[in-house]
Amino acid sequence: MPTDRLPRRRWWRLPIAAAILLLAYALAGFVGLPWLLRTLAQEQAGRLGRQLQIGAIRVNPFTFELGIDALKLSEADGQPLVALDALYVDLDLLHSILERGAVLSAVRCDAPDIALLIDAGGSLNWKRLLPPSADSAEPPSALPALRVTELSIARGRLWFEDRSRPETFSSVISPIAFTLQDFRTAPAHRNRYQFSAAASSGETLSWSGDFSLQPLTSQGHFVLGKLQAATLTRFLQQPLPVHLVSGSGELSGDYQLSLADAPSLELRIPKISLYRLALAEAGEAAPTLSIAELSLLGLDVSLGQRAVKLQRIEINQLKADAQRAADGSLNLSRLYTPPAASGSPAGPQWSVAVQRVDLIDNDIRVSDHSVEPALQLSLSPLNASLRNVSSDLSAALQIELSGTLGRSGKLRALGDVVPQPLSANLALDASGIDLTVLQPYVAMHSGVALQSGLLSAKGKLRYAQPPAPADAQIAFDGSAALSQLDVQDRALKQELLKWRELRVAGIDYRSMPARLSIERIDLLAPETRVTISATREINIATALAAPGSAPPTPAPDAADKASVTQKTSPALPWTIGRIHVEEGQMQFTDRSIDPNFSAGIFALAGDISALGSDAAVRATIELAGKVDEFAPVLISGELTPSQFDRYSDLKLSFHNMDLVRFNPYSGRFAGYNIVKGKLSTELHYQIRDRELAAEHHVILDQLEFGDATGSKDAVPLPIKLAAALLKDRHGVIDLALPVRGSLDDPAFDIGAMVGKVLGNLLVKAVSAPFTALASLFGGNGEELAYVSFAAGSAELGEAERRKLDQLANALIERPELKLDIPLAALDSEDGAALARQQLLGPIAADADARQRLKALEQQHRQLLGADPDYSALSPEPNADDKLAARTAFVEAALIPKLKPDAEQLKRLAIDRARQVQAAILAHGEIQPERLFLTARESASSGSDGDVRMQLSLQ
Repeated sequence: MPTDRLPRRRWWRLPIAAAILLLAYALAGFVGLPWLLRTLAQEQAGRLGRQLQIGAIRVNPFTFELGIDALKLSEADGQPLVALDALYVDLDLLHSILERGAVLSAVRCDAPDIALLIDAGGSLNWKRLLPPSADSAEPPSALPALRVTELSIARGRLWFEDRSRPETFSSVISPIAFTLQDFRTAPAHRNRYQFSAAASSGETLSWSGDFSLQPLTSQGHFVLGKLQAATLTRFLQQPLPVHLVSGSGELSGDYQLSLADAPSLELRIPKISLYRLALAEAGEAAPTLSIAELSLLGLDVSLGQRAVKLQRIEINQLKADAQRAADGSLNLSRLYTPPAASGSPAGPQWSVAVQRVDLIDNDIRVSDHSVEPALQLSLSPLNASLRNVSSDLSAALQIELSGTLGRSGKLRALGDVVPQPLSANLALDASGIDLTVLQPYVAMHSGVALQSGLLSAKGKLRYAQPPAPADAQIAFDGSAALSQLDVQDRALKQELLKWRELRVAGIDYRSMPARLSIERIDLLAPETRVTISATREINIATALAAPGSAPPTPAPDAADKASVTQKTSPALPWTIGRIHVEEGQMQFTDRSIDPNFSAGIFALAGDISALGSDAAVRATIELAGKVDEFAPVLISGELTPSQFDRYSDLKLSFHNMDLVRFNPYSGRFAGYNIVKGKLSTELHYQIRDRELAAEHHVILDQLEFGDATGSKDAVPLPIKLAAALLKDRHGVIDLALPVRGSLDDPAFDIGAMVGKVLGNLLVKAVSAPFTALASLFGGNGEELAYVSFAAGSAELGEAERRKLDQLANALIERPELKLDIPLAALDSEDGAALARQQLLGPIAADADARQRLKALEQQHRQLLGADPDYSALSPEPNADDKLAARTAFVEAALIPKLKPDAEQLKRLAIDRARQVQAAILAHGEIQPERLFLTARESASSGSDGDVRMQLSLQ
């Protein structure tokens, strides 16, 4: 029925029904829905074992606005989970219908307060509130259409506490602010957002940008500020090898993220800055490593390309305290534990490239407690720069390093390094490196103290690591110097070795094939001190020996040497063009004798040229110096350095050395002190195939002995006589002492052999002095010691006078010799001869045999008072021999009666001595004071019945 025909009484019912429906809708919206929401929410919280408190819930069913005040969700025990002051949601129904999706004009949350708690068992307090994860294999459905014009969170607060750690960690992040403008789930829509937060420990985060949900992508800008190392340390609380003592940082950057298809992330961070970073070993308070500022500049990270690029890393004022413990462990190695090896990584490797790494004004301190005292070394300031650093270990990177080592050392290195396989090409420059810091290591292996020494080196170093490490190729071209060296003997507390400067120029070293060549070595003002102790130990040997080491083992014999040679690896081939020495000194002291002996070589200078390991190389030596500043020393010759025992030809000469200095040796071994004298020597050593031919030409000028010392070690020889025998008329003793021997003889000792030759010479001289004179001046030494006289005569024959002339000449050449002329007479030969002379005196010289017999018979009657009794002759001689037999019979009877007495024999002996004395003094150059007539009887019978006088020298 048409409405205009309805009864008038029904028309008013429509507004009433609408009003009732509107009222019911309003009541349901304003009253019922808030009640329902509260009830459902609280029932759900109860089912979850939680408590939910809600203040006011406001719903406007006409504007589709929802407001909730004072919401608080807590645990059953009342511990809060989440709370907020107000939540406001405004639904735009019209646009929702038109866009066929939910459209919210505004979503605002004021002062949300969220509590995240991890209990002692590691469980999160929100875990039971989260829906269970779906295991469906079905792909997720498309997102529902949703648009939020504005979403904001203001004055947010997050409270976090972790009770699963040894010490509870807690932090509050507040205020938190978040805004989202024009959020849509529509494909490719860019949703703009802005987020900011601050932690109670000071850290801040600012994050803004946009994102898309279909596909899931995002891009934006973030800023992290006031990052605190202490916060990270409090959070980790794990037994790590290192803990952050201090540090702060900040960074900002841009990112692009895409999770569509292949995940992609692009980061661009202009700068990451870390300040006052300090690392220490676990359990230690003092930092081991600290950095004033660490900056990473121009960082680009690409997940898709798996690449990290950095324009620059800058490390300012790094301080590292590197310590080696007594057990050899390194503290810095304990700051980092390499990750455990895992299986093959999935996907391509990441590439890392850093254009430049700069270390500025750094301070590296090194201490080694494995030695006593501990080594202390500083490298400060240290500056370094690395260019083209990358994960491609086969690519070369450039290195530039400079720094100060210790107080005066300067270091600089510049060049290229390839990490794998390791190779380097570096230009090195070091100067003023103080070597005294190495004293603790020196003390471990020797008894010397390195008082000073500055090392410098400059050159190019090349290194290449082949597959086999033992075949590493090393090359160095350059120069080096060691100046102001001063090495002390710790035991004796005196200098052992020092020099002003050692310069090595033109160094050329190669390891493969091995060789070393040096153009020139200049040694300026070297000084060394050689001391023999009271126990006859040489200071150099004892000082260089390691403390507590066993004494040196005996030298191997020839068989052992051959065995050692076979086992030893080939020596490094080497050459040295020239060694130049200036102002050299050596001081020698012998404390094994009393008084001590001391002497020195000064102003040693010269060259040693063409040295090398090649057996064909012969080095030449030309050195000159002075002993005790006034005695010149010359050393010259040539030798094969690598095989000196195959070829050597050296000459050494010492001139004008004062012998008084050798009194300690003279007093001890000769038994006399030296009053004066000079020593000069010419030594010539030649070695050919281990056979030595040595010539020692020794000249002692004006040697004069003084008082006897009474030394128990004195040789049992009349040293003064030996000296007088050897000393010529000019006061010079000129000796040639040749030595021959084989170096293969284990008993060979050049010093002992020279001493033996000299000793034999002295023994022969004093035991047979006339033989010694004869060897020097010619003649028969044995006959020169005797003067022969006819029995009963003091007359010198011609032959004897010639001998005395030789002896006189020898005495002229040996002016310190004195001659003893004994009184020589024999009772047998001289007595009979004198008696016969007296017997024949009255007989005429021209008397015949018969007249002679008559004269003898007359003397027989005079002396014996009777005629001779010839009847005693038996047998009776024949007529021819009767005259001779009777003459002999009478002489035999008379001679005993005519024998001279002792006084007559003495007069004969004196006459003979004076005849010898006169014959020698006839040479006017001999002073009478050198000839002594002695009462010592020294006479013997000669082979021809003559009497021999034996002379003696003193």
